[in-house]
Amino acid sequence: MAKSLYICYSGGKGRGRNFKLLLTAGLFIFATSYSFAQYYYGPPPPPKKPAPRNNQQPLQSNGLEEPSGFMSINFGLANPEGAFAQQIGSGYGGYALPGDLFSFSLGLPVNHSNFGVAVMVGSYANTYNNDQWVTNLNNNAAGVFYQNANPIQGTLNVYSNTSIMAGLYGTLPLGNLSIDGRLMIGGLIGGLPERAFGFYDTAFNFYEDDIQPSSPISFAVDAGIGLRYLIGNFGRHKVCLMVNADYFFSSVNYFTPDYLTVTQAGTYTPVQIQAQPLPGVTPAPDINGNISGTLQIALFSLTFGIGYQF
Repeated sequence: MAKSLYICYSGGKGRGRNFKLLLTAGLFIFATSYSFAQYYYGPPPPPKKPAPRNNQQPLQSNGLEEPSGFMSINFGLANPEGAFAQQIGSGYGGYALPGDLFSFSLGLPVNHSNFGVAVMVGSYANTYNNDQWVTNLNNNAAGVFYQNANPIQGTLNVYSNTSIMAGLYGTLPLGNLSIDGRLMIGGLIGGLPERAFGFYDTAFNFYEDDIQPSSPISFAVDAGIGLRYLIGNFGRHKVCLMVNADYFFSSVNYFTPDYLTVTQAGTYTPVQIQAQPLPGVTPAPDINGNISGTLQIALFSLTFGIGYQF
């Protein structure tokens, strides 16, 4: 009986020793892990992201409300106005038909403000209505003298003018849309047309009157308004579409030769003679056969183009 009790006691002591060993091992592992955690040199964990909010709005501005500069290329219509468009009379000026226009425009804002410097170079082409001029000549009071008058084919009958303008502009940005107003002054390099026609007098002599083209330079003004619409960013370029409406005016002083050639009836050899006043035709040439005068060039233009904003 005593032997049995000793065995039971001995088994209980073994279990207690095992328990102590397990407890000591656990404490050792915990202490080791805690020590390594205190001296961790690896990369920091990523920051926690805030929970998304459905009502969150972007805080940054896209900058479209700021005034912008621009450069553009435009094409469109150039419609003659006033005396430039008249289709009556026997003078040298007028008789301009609706034509076309090509222009290059540049706007440079001053210190990111709503105002800046505007530059425009334009090229205008308006045909001189030589046919209508001769028709009116045939129907005037001296019609018996010009009853067989006809335009000379191959005449350079085009007003081909070039303008170089500079001035001020103001802009109103409205999101993707900008409204520009400009007032410019500058110079017009005129390309005045040739006007040539032939006629018979009552003795059947054939006359050819030929006013030569000329390129006078004159002062010019331009006032206009434009719309720019930003259509998108292509790389680093901000591309916009443009519509411009302008009124252009210049008073041009001209001086050019007027040649008169006559072929007498029954002969085939034309002879150039000193230009002389012709019935019902103005202006009259001087003693050297030159004509001079003043004509007004006025154009209303509507152009469309593509540009770059900056």
